[in-house]
Amino acid sequence: PKSLSEPIELSFVRIEELDVSAISKEEASFLADAYLDHRFDILGSGWVKNSYDAAAAGFEGAHFEHNIYFDYYDVYGNWLRKIVQKKQYRMSKHVWGEMSRITYDHEGIDWQKDVKSGFRWAAKDWYKDQTIKSHGEHGVDIKVPFELSRLQHLPQMAILALVLPERKTELLNEFLCQTIDFIAANPPRYGVCWTSSMEVGIRAANMLIAFDLFSQLDTEKVININFQTHIADSIYSHGMHLVKNLEYKESITNNHYLSNICGLLFVSSYLDGYPFVDSWLAFSIQELISEIDKQVLDDGGVFESSTSYQRLTGEMIVYAIALLKGLPNKKLEYLRLFDSKDWKGNKGLNPVESQKYTIRSGIQLEEETLDKVGRMIELSEKLTKTNGEIAQVGDNDSGRFFNLSPVGSLMSFADAKRKYQNINGPDELYSKLHFDQNALDHRPFVSAGSGLFEQIGRQSSYPLERSFVKSLTKNRELTYKPFGNAHSYSDNNLDLEFTTKSILQDEIPKGGSLKDELEILPYAEFGACVIRSKRIHMTIACGNKHVRQYWTHTHNDKLSFELNVDGIDLIVHPGTYCYTSVPELRNAFRSVESYNSIIVEGKEQNDWVEGVEGVFRTEARTECTLLETTPNSIKLMVTYKGITHVRLISINDDSIEIHDSCNEKFNIDFNRHRMYSNGYGKRLN
Repeated sequence: PKSLSEPIELSFVRIEELDVSAISKEEASFLADAYLDHRFDILGSGWVKNSYDAAAAGFEGAHFEHNIYFDYYDVYGNWLRKIVQKKQYRMSKHVWGEMSRITYDHEGIDWQKDVKSGFRWAAKDWYKDQTIKSHGEHGVDIKVPFELSRLQHLPQMAILALVLPERKTELLNEFLCQTIDFIAANPPRYGVCWTSSMEVGIRAANMLIAFDLFSQLDTEKVININFQTHIADSIYSHGMHLVKNLEYKESITNNHYLSNICGLLFVSSYLDGYPFVDSWLAFSIQELISEIDKQVLDDGGVFESSTSYQRLTGEMIVYAIALLKGLPNKKLEYLRLFDSKDWKGNKGLNPVESQKYTIRSGIQLEEETLDKVGRMIELSEKLTKTNGEIAQVGDNDSGRFFNLSPVGSLMSFADAKRKYQNINGPDELYSKLHFDQNALDHRPFVSAGSGLFEQIGRQSSYPLERSFVKSLTKNRELTYKPFGNAHSYSDNNLDLEFTTKSILQDEIPKGGSLKDELEILPYAEFGACVIRSKRIHMTIACGNKHVRQYWTHTHNDKLSFELNVDGIDLIVHPGTYCYTSVPELRNAFRSVESYNSIIVEGKEQNDWVEGVEGVFRTEARTECTLLETTPNSIKLMVTYKGITHVRLISINDDSIEIHDSCNEKFNIDFNRHRMYSNGYGKRLN
């Protein structure tokens, strides 16, 4: 079959500039063994093997037997007849043929399977028809194969090769094998891995970064012209798919569209020699700037009012801007003179003179854009508790753009099974050890941001991300204007009939004053207020006014708070756990009854439609107002459905007082870990 593309020759990251000093060799060894054995911990699955005949542990009572069995994976690719359409078989077999140059023992990875429930989609089915098969099926989660298909472990494998140089060759060969496997078993526009353009964009960026890093590690020239052609053709197909399937809506855009744009930006930066591909670059830059303006608020918060989507959106923006700072001159020359008619997408490309950037020594963004990006990183830093974890506000689906540093801790499998309800299958499914991935540690994102802005404090725990971004930018530094955090008050001294006072004192360990270095930081645009001192960290959810008609990723958490004292979580937000697989649990985790606000006759703050149709649709009924701040207190109000609730939180030397007033009778049930998920698909015992 004829190639569509020229080999990828551009490189944007230099491996000798990457700082891997903080990565544990013990953790790196575990992860290397896992990836080589095709074990992946996918959204709480545990480190289970993902093959066509691998058993599934089951999820919330759902268990499917959708396995496919092969006597062997022949080097000629004949086994692919069971996997792909007849019309794609010739190309898939041609790609698979490259495998024999590397190994005869590669066992195929099942990219179509929800490895938790065992449900399987099919690469023979058109990408737009995939969700129909699983719509409303109990326990089935399309996000599981989506997550694996992002291929975020491939760049991490290159990082592991830097940490473990003695294992470089086997990791390089495994990168080649898994890339060939994916391309051969997932023809463009067929199968579940092409259903969401978001996954396509994230995958393209990760494939390119992995190829860039491994190409530099390939001192023995294992990567030949055939593989280079296969991956270039695949990246070209990813770009074409994105151009034709942008998740753009005139009324609203979100992290999905942003991922399309950032993926297309990486594709068009690495591919070379095609004017229409360069038009993809011009369009991507235009839309990146536009989406920063739409999705990032003046205080640095993302409009979706979720701390975890703050990280996902932030990573996409930071890495995209870093890539722009390091564009080669030939790309910059096109951007100086491009013809907007080169772009053939449905949404228009504005002419050169209308773009919101200039080109001098690289792309120069406007101050207003950079201010928002800098504040976005700053906000995540302020939301981080002293234990290094983020407070959960809104949805947490553990989403990342790049996952370079291993983030988590190594423990025995027995300890992991005692800790998590979701690890519930037979012991033989899992590895003897467990690397507990920590979706709440957002410091790698802050570290990446410090590679753009010197004003952002360095994260000593994760120097890799900083060095990675600085390498992308060619050490070009940016500045931004920090958020002023000006307080506005509208206290109208409401006289509400029902009042109660809660004093948190007995559960707080003895120590210094809770008021030492106390600061109160309202981020009303984003929808959270932070109270922090040397000993405490509180995050109060307070919604924002930037929703359209519906909230997608916010919960009924208004005026609820998380409390961390001396690095220990005492009162928490419940997290998310799942989306479409079990709508009842989705709703339980976002219900007001799982939070620490007041409960009035069991009424929800905001409404949703029951069942799978309502999991991403919450009708906004609440409105939050900052009433007053003092040096040691904050007063907030939420109104909904005729209810007015005022909460005053005061910090004393040895206690915290919460005064709640309402116009209707209420009760309070602080969530002390009774219902808690620290990452998507994970549920603590």
